[in-house]
Amino acid sequence: MADSIIEQSLSDFTTEIYYHCCKEVDIIEFQETENKLINLINKENFEIFQLIFNKNFIATSFAQVFLQVVIKELILALTARDIETDNEIFRLF
Repeated sequence: MADSIIEQSLSDFTTEIYYHCCKEVDIIEFQETENKLINLINKENFEIFQLIFNKNFIATSFAQVFLQVVIKELILALTARDIETDNEIFRLF
């Protein structure tokens, strides 16, 4: 039972992230920008750029990313800005 709940939650989360990303990124504009870069620096240099760009990111599992997002959202939910001092405070209630 717990496995099916986790699988469903993971499925819902990935679907939500996918639609959120697609809503934020205009695919046509992204492809046009890529084509402009290819025209400026040629195809071979663009492929080298992509390889260098990919090497600079740390490969991580989806579970680690999910955990980081959950922690970030929890911290945001438990913090507030004090009206009087304009400082960020941690709420325990």
